[in-house]
Amino acid sequence: MYIRNVKNLLAGKPYRKNKPDGYRHIHRELADALRKGKAIEFILVENCELADIYRRERELIHKRGNLNDPEGR
Repeated sequence: MYIRNVKNLLAGKPYRKNKPDGYRHIHRELADALRKGKAIEFILVENCELADIYRRERELIHKRGNLNDPEGR
């Protein structure tokens, strides 16, 4: 999902028709890093079953903070 949104952002496409500026902070930061030729490091926190991925993501965001929030909350 991130790569699609970053590619669309870099191409100047709207996030959604009804929410054209809806790209999240993380999408904008990744796009900016690519524009500037910066390296992007991805650290996998854990593996989980595909059926649990969204539930687990919410748990980790609650516990560790949110990459979409510039304050890390």
